Amino acid sequence: MQHPFEKCSAQRARRWFLRLLAGTAVLMALLTVVGMPLGKIHTASGGRCDIVSYEIAGTVDRSGAIVTAWKENGVLPYAKWNTWLDYLFLICYPNAVALGLIILIARPMSGFWQGLGRILAWAQWLVLASDALENAALLHILYRGVSVPWPQLALICASVKFTLLAGGLLGLLILFLLARRSRG
Repeated sequence: MQHPFEKCSAQRARRWFLRLLAGTAVLMALLTVVGMPLGKIHTASGGRCDIVSYEIAGTVDRSGAIVTAWKENGVLPYAKWNTWLDYLFLICYPNAVALGLIILIARPMSGFWQGLGRILAWAQWLVLASDALENAALLHILYRGVSVPWPQLALICASVKFTLLAGGLLGLLILFLLARRSRG
């Protein structure tokens, strides 16, 4: 099934890809800066408190320990800002990957690779949805407290997000190399 991005002209697709890539870079830098104070904190047992550790905590105890450490060290507002800002980021990075895949499969290559690229492009919208749901679970914890099922939901969504994103990035690399080889 054709991806909606395949309906864009090549010029328009490249222009949007560059915009999304720039947005991804700017927001990644901003998220890194906002997240720095979080990563300097450790739980009472010495566990990490960076935003990714929070996303994959997976249990009430681990999530609670991270949020408690953030509260005790006065950096909880940074966690809230980081999570809200991630909603802008999730618009950019999965769409940049999806558009990059669509641009690459428009080049001459076997139907297998085109089909795989198309599937991976569709999967990036699952990355977007997983990240959005993960953020909702994380914000619920930050604003209302830690309880089941929120840490578990965040972990499941983060796992889906990271797995499909890694597949998309690997697909980008492979398709880029195939496209370069066919030009050379």
